Amino acid sequence: MQLFFRIASVALSAALLATGCDFVRASFNKPTSRDLDSLRQVKADAERLAAQRAAAEKAAADSAARAARDSQALANSVPQNRYYVIAGSFTDRENVEKCSKDLVNDGYQVVSFKLRSGYTAVAILGTDNKDQAYRSCSEYAKVAPSGVEPWVYDAGPKK
Repeated sequence: MQLFFRIASVALSAALLATGCDFVRASFNKPTSRDLDSLRQVKADAERLAAQRAAAEKAAADSAARAARDSQALANSVPQNRYYVIAGSFTDRENVEKCSKDLVNDGYQVVSFKLRSGYTAVAILGTDNKDQAYRSCSEYAKVAPSGVEPWVYDAGPKK
C-alpha cells in the first residue's frame, strides 16, 4: 500500500510539474493562465480603444474649433470698403497674426483679407474715400516700422 501512495504521490507531483498550477486551478473551477491571459488581452484592447476614442474626440473638437475660427476669419476677410491702407501682406498665417497683433498694440483697428494673389493683406484702415485712404497711408508711412512700406489697395466698386 505504501508503494501505491508513493507512486500516486510521484505521479501527482509529475502531473503538477508538467501542467503547473493550471491543473489545480481548473480542478477548482478557477481561471487558468490561459484564461488570465485572455482577460489581460481584453483589458489591453479596451484601454487601446478608449485611448483611440479620446484622441478622435479631441481631434473632432480641435477641428470644430478651427472651423469656427476659420469661419470667423472668412467673414472678416471679405473687403467691405473700396480702399484699404495695407500695412503688410503675407502668405504665412503666423506673420499675419504677428503683424495684426503689433498693429492692435499700436492702437490700430486691423482688418485682414485674402487678395487674389493668394496673399493675406493686413489693413489698418478701410474707407470708401480715396483721398482719406492716401492721406492715412502717408501718415502711417511716417510712423511705420523700418522696412514697412504701406500702400493703398483698391478693392474695386462695391457690388
